[in-house]
Amino acid sequence: MSTGTDDPCVVTIRVRRTDVAAATAAFGTEPAESHDTGHDGGARTLVFHEVHPDRPLAELTARRLVFDGEHSSGLTYPGRLFASQDGEFRAVDQPYSVISVPIDLDTLTVDPDALSAIRAYKHLADQVRGAFGRPQPLAIAVSALDLREIGDRKPWHRLLGRLRIAGVDFHVEGIAVERSAAAGHCQQPVAADLRTAFGSTAAGLRAEDSFSAIRLSTGDGREHDYVIFIYPYESD
Repeated sequence: MSTGTDDPCVVTIRVRRTDVAAATAAFGTEPAESHDTGHDGGARTLVFHEVHPDRPLAELTARRLVFDGEHSSGLTYPGRLFASQDGEFRAVDQPYSVISVPIDLDTLTVDPDALSAIRAYKHLADQVRGAFGRPQPLAIAVSALDLREIGDRKPWHRLLGRLRIAGVDFHVEGIAVERSAAAGHCQQPVAADLRTAFGSTAAGLRAEDSFSAIRLSTGDGREHDYVIFIYPYESD
């Protein structure tokens, strides 16, 4: 596949921290985004905009760097997932963000070569993920949420804040919850006017019993349990 010189895309690539300079040089531009990943911060994810993936990825593979990632579709080529280690490079197409394989319409059989390519990619991708280790869950201090009380009946019934992740702003909402005998000891909002929406959210997210809750001190001088929801701002 050749992406040409006038058909760029967005490339997201994870490399070791010691290889960030090599990746930046290969793509010939500074990454638009960069953040630590991996269980010990030993890896870094870089996002390059308006670049051509073939030559840089081939260069990094030839240097035997460990990396994985994906690139978006161009005008003349589909998006791909890719992984590389010890000079071996594997990639699979994912048009419309979905991995697919050709099917013979006469026999309804899957193209064996395409299926073999996906298996080879998955095997190598699993090895690369193992080399990087599992990323740690995101740890956020409560103070970073900038929560304020906005409940109707009692202010502490509902909290609202904001959080920025990878340059994107998100709403943070805290709902005070309790378990009462009247509710069969099921988790529910303290504020009655929030219970219908809370129940619909729990059903939509398939929460089997309850959400995790954190205990926070509030303006009434007491501590209460809160379920925290994080969701993006509406796009313009």
